[in-house]
Amino acid sequence: MKQYRILSFLLVLSLLLASAVTAFAETEEEYLKLRTQEESSTMVPKGLGSKSGGDIISKDVIIEQLAKPQPPGQAASISFSSDLILFDFGSARLREACYPQLTQIVLAINDPKLAGIPVFFVDGHTCAIGSDENNCRLSWRRAESVVRFLVSAGVPPHRLIPRGFGEHCPIASNEDEYGRRTNRRVVLKSGNVIVQEDQYRQCSRY
Repeated sequence: MKQYRILSFLLVLSLLLASAVTAFAETEEEYLKLRTQEESSTMVPKGLGSKSGGDIISKDVIIEQLAKPQPPGQAASISFSSDLILFDFGSARLREACYPQLTQIVLAINDPKLAGIPVFFVDGHTCAIGSDENNCRLSWRRAESVVRFLVSAGVPPHRLIPRGFGEHCPIASNEDEYGRRTNRRVVLKSGNVIVQEDQYRQCSRY
């Protein structure tokens, strides 16, 4: 009987721990993927696992996109998926794996070819999981985390303006894991043009 009680206690404890970890992830599907990634990363020696989950967008591509002529009222921009700019789930803490991508952004912004753009908007976007208030707060904090990194790496602070859009600008369905991952992104946008639509969709600062 005593052994049975011990086994029952251990089973309940393991279920509680599993549910707590799952709650930290934004969905159960993403938790399973996160756990697989974390287990794989523990097998990679420190310093060798610095590549993010997607192919890094190079400085030259970033410059090309931001220098492209746009229709009236539109601003040039480039989007970085949650595979490229990585945060802890439900958090604004940047992961080291995205530092190479952020470094390419620094090199692009500081390149003379983009000297004619005085200001860049760094826009944070989330999926629709959670309340609108929390998503607005999270998007602002993620944008600010990116700005802090870029400034620490050499971008003049007066050239960067963080903004949070929460879940207000989806580019994919929030009904499945792929769409939610697509919607969680950071967009770097030229400040040469103020897009009116952005002003309506932007979250109030928390």
